[in-house]
Amino acid sequence: MEAMTMLVLGFQLLALFSIAGALLIYLICKVREDSASANAHSHPNRVVLITSADTALGLQLCTHLANKGYRVFAGMKEAQDSLPAKLLCGWMKIREYSEEPIAGTIIPMRLDVTREDVLREATVIIGANLNANERGIAAVINTSGSVFRGQVESQNVQQWEHMLRTNILGTLRVAKAFVCFLRPTRGRLLYLGGVSGGGNARNGGDGLVAFNASRVAVDKCAEELRKELHPYGVSVVALDTCGMTAESLYKAPVAQSNPCRWSLGPLRSIQRTCSVRTLFM
Repeated sequence: MEAMTMLVLGFQLLALFSIAGALLIYLICKVREDSASANAHSHPNRVVLITSADTALGLQLCTHLANKGYRVFAGMKEAQDSLPAKLLCGWMKIREYSEEPIAGTIIPMRLDVTREDVLREATVIIGANLNANERGIAAVINTSGSVFRGQVESQNVQQWEHMLRTNILGTLRVAKAFVCFLRPTRGRLLYLGGVSGGGNARNGGDGLVAFNASRVAVDKCAEELRKELHPYGVSVVALDTCGMTAESLYKAPVAQSNPCRWSLGPLRSIQRTCSVRTLFM
């Protein structure tokens, strides 16, 4: 009986030590999680992707956010020899030697929302440029898009296809490619919305039938993506661009003698409804 009693006591002690060990492991993991959460809140993610710096608006957003201390990935169809790439390079060099250098930085990279292979390459570049303590990025701002005016009966069908491929399919491709960087940070996916396409919906005959149809689709895409990504903590925002003309959304930048001077017309129109602080806080 004594041997049996000792065996039973041994099993009981083993069980107690196992429970105590499990509790200790749980407490250690909990402390680590709380510490990581506290570090994440004390060091907010300040990395942003602009899908197209080929537009004047996208280029302005890149420089504006870099001035605010963000590290900005600037998507361009040609990241080296294009005018937007040269303007960004000149702007950064001038700011390096200015009395008030920029707090952030800009990383130009090739990006085309109509091409899956280029989007895959962009995800690899972003992942390679994230720091070890960065799990993702704070926001993706889709400034890619196209507009062609023309009466339906005379407009080139290829222009319709280009607008639908860029404005609608591009919206979905951006979400598919980059949402993996937004889930870890509970970040934001931003689109240029406005169902009237920046014009006055009451004025007929403006030659924007196909374009306005694509803008309605973009708003609907944002609405459905918002529902799908809500469980992951990712916010989907459609910015109100109804105060802007259709062409001003996607017009190309124009070279100026002083790269540090930028026209803030398109950016100010958006800032009437949303500030940068509101979008990324």
